[in-house]
Amino acid sequence: MTLYGIAKLVSYPYEANFGEGGVLYDAIRLARGEAIYQPAGLAERWLSPYPPLYQWIVSVIGAGSFVAARYISAVAAFTSAACLFILLRYAGVGWGYAGVGAALWLVSPFVNVWAGLARVDMFGRALESLAIVCLVMIRPTGLRWAMALGFAVLAMLTKQSLIAGALTCFGLLWFVDYRKAWGFAGLWSFGTLICYGALALATNGQFLRNVFLDAGRSLELRALFEWLILGFALSHVPQLISAACGTIAAWREARKRVFVVATVAGLPSVLLSAHDGADVNYYFDILWGTCGLATVGLEKLASRRELVPRAAAIALSAGIIASSWLIPMRWPDTRQLNQAQEVQELLKQAPKPVLTEFVAFGLAAGSEPVCVPYLDKKLEERGKWRSSSLVERIRRKEFGAIQLTSQAGNRWSPTILQTLEENYRVSAHFPAMFAAEGEPTFFVLTPAP
Repeated sequence: MTLYGIAKLVSYPYEANFGEGGVLYDAIRLARGEAIYQPAGLAERWLSPYPPLYQWIVSVIGAGSFVAARYISAVAAFTSAACLFILLRYAGVGWGYAGVGAALWLVSPFVNVWAGLARVDMFGRALESLAIVCLVMIRPTGLRWAMALGFAVLAMLTKQSLIAGALTCFGLLWFVDYRKAWGFAGLWSFGTLICYGALALATNGQFLRNVFLDAGRSLELRALFEWLILGFALSHVPQLISAACGTIAAWREARKRVFVVATVAGLPSVLLSAHDGADVNYYFDILWGTCGLATVGLEKLASRRELVPRAAAIALSAGIIASSWLIPMRWPDTRQLNQAQEVQELLKQAPKPVLTEFVAFGLAAGSEPVCVPYLDKKLEERGKWRSSSLVERIRRKEFGAIQLTSQAGNRWSPTILQTLEENYRVSAHFPAMFAAEGEPTFFVLTPAP
C-alpha cells in the first residue's frame, strides 16, 4: 500500500502540500536563470527559505511540473531505508529484521506521504543517511572522511537545519578518538561555511538574509508539545517501546551504537518544531534512528528463550501492524483529483492575474506569485514587510480570482483577510480537498459587484 500511495502522490498533477509550490517556483526561476533570493522589504518579491541544492537539481531534471521533484523525494526515502538496512546488517541484525527496520521507516505515517512530496526534507535526510553509512562502512580513511563530509555538507546545502548527519558522525568518531571527532566537526563546519559564503557573495548577501533571517520564526512550547506528544509519540507508540527495549543493547555493542547516536542527533530538529509552521518533516532525523533502535529491540526480545520477552516481541509487532491500519496512508482520491482540476480550470478561465494561497495553482493558471503566504505574515508581524501594496491591489480588485483555503488565517494577515472580505465574494468552494497536512476546504473568490 505504501508503494501504491507514493506512486499516486508522485503522479498527482496539483500541489499536494502547502510549500510544494514554493519549491517548484524556485526550480522554475533557477531554470530561467533568475535569482530566488530577494530583499524582504520589497512590496512584491519572492522569498526562498532554503538553500538551493534540491531546487537546482529539480530545475535541471524538469522544473515544469511536480513529477521530477517528487521522484527525487521518493528515491530519497528509499535511499534512507536502504541505509538503515545496510547498517542493521553491519550491526549483525538478521536479514529479515533488517528488512523490518527499513519497512518501519517507509510505512511511518510521518514518512509515507512525504516520500511523494516535492519538499527538500526527504532528499536532505537521504544525504544525512549516506554520510553515516560512508563513515561506518568505507574502509580507506581518506575516502571515508571525504564521502561522509561531502554528503553532510550537501545536506546543509539542502536545508540549513539538517545537522543530524554531521552530529551522528561526530558522535561515532568521539567513541573512537575525540580528536578525530573534533577534526570532522571542523572540516564539516569549514566546508559548510565556504559554500554558504560563496552563495552569499553570489547573491549580494540575500541568501543569508532569506534563509537565516527572513525565514526565522519564534518558538512556541505549545507547538512542541502538540507535535512531540500528540503527534510523534502517539502515532509511534509500539515503535518507541521497541526502541526503548533496544537502546541498552545497542549502546553496549559498538556496531549498533550508531542508532543511539543518530536518535540523539535528531533532537535539535525536534526542538525546532516548536512553531506554528512545523510539520512532520522536523521528526525525520529522530525517527530514522528510532527505526534502527526499534529493530534491535524487536530482535533482542524475539531471540530470548523466556516466554515474556517473546510475547512482548509479538505484541509490539502486532501493535506496529495495527498502527499502520489505524493511521492509513493518505493519497488523493478521484473526487479530490476532480475537485483540484475544477479549481485549476476556474483560475485559468479568470482574468489575470490571480492570487493563490497554494502557489502552484497560480503558476499553472499563468500568474506568478506576488507574495509568499505564511512567511510574509510572519515578516509583517516582525515589522520586516508591509502588506499595504498587496492590500491596495486587492481593494482595487486587480485579481481576477483568488484561491484561499480554510487554513488561511494562519497564512494571511488579518488586514489582508479583512480586505478580501470587503472586496471579494466566494464564487465556489470545494470541501475536503487533498493536502498532506489535512483536508482543507478550497475557496475561489471573485471580485464583488
